[in-house]
Amino acid sequence: MRICIFGAGAVGSHFAVRLALAGHDICCVMRGPHLEAVKTNGLTLRVGNAEFSARVKASDDPATLGPQDLVISTLKANSLGSLVTGLPPLLRENTGIVFAQNGIPWWYDIGLPSDHPPPPDLGFLDPGGRLRAVVSRDQIIGGVIFSSNEVVEPGAVENLSPDRNMLLLGECDDRPIERIERLRAVLDQASIHSPPVTRIREAIWSKLMTNMSMSSCRACSKRRRRSAAVATPVSSASPALDRRPTTSRRCCRILSAAGRWKSMRW
Repeated sequence: MRICIFGAGAVGSHFAVRLALAGHDICCVMRGPHLEAVKTNGLTLRVGNAEFSARVKASDDPATLGPQDLVISTLKANSLGSLVTGLPPLLRENTGIVFAQNGIPWWYDIGLPSDHPPPPDLGFLDPGGRLRAVVSRDQIIGGVIFSSNEVVEPGAVENLSPDRNMLLLGECDDRPIERIERLRAVLDQASIHSPPVTRIREAIWSKLMTNMSMSSCRACSKRRRRSAAVATPVSSASPALDRRPTTSRRCCRILSAAGRWKSMRW
């Protein structure tokens, strides 16, 4: 299977090595020192004390890579604009595109199930509708990644979650069609777990809420440590002490607002 990893940083490079070692024809869209190292020495994946290497075709110009059977975009939301010109050279009529990113995806309101309430205007996620102009509804595959990785040096990535590497997949309209089962089998054979998902937006929201909760807790913990370091033990009016409940309330408001939108999604 010809698979392109678009935006192969830490997570994308990890997946690229595993898929290449499973026998697939893998290419990567990447840039900078990481690209130059991969061109010269290939990609290296480190998992604990083990090390795996794979030769993959890599370029910062998607037009040099040719049409693919599958594209997996691991770009962050603020980089999706590069897909507008980068995707067309990679696509056949039946090429599926997995959009695997944190947060609410640009395609969220496309193919909504009939029991889903109307979402707010999400046009800002795809300004000018540029992605909608190059990606058809039938090509969209939702993706949710659970995998922690780090580029430790150009051309080498370390997998920090060897027991928890997943890529959840689902059609944008949640149809249980054969394509998803086929892709899940491809991932499982590459040791990328892909358990079945009934509603892809449920998985997206669960990951988003988990990330927000963890980020808020880290921010609160950091602020509490900073406050404790400068707090005086004698005055309850100390500014350092006053900041702690303010931070906690702010975190709670963020999570509460996200929770209210989440509760409206079905």
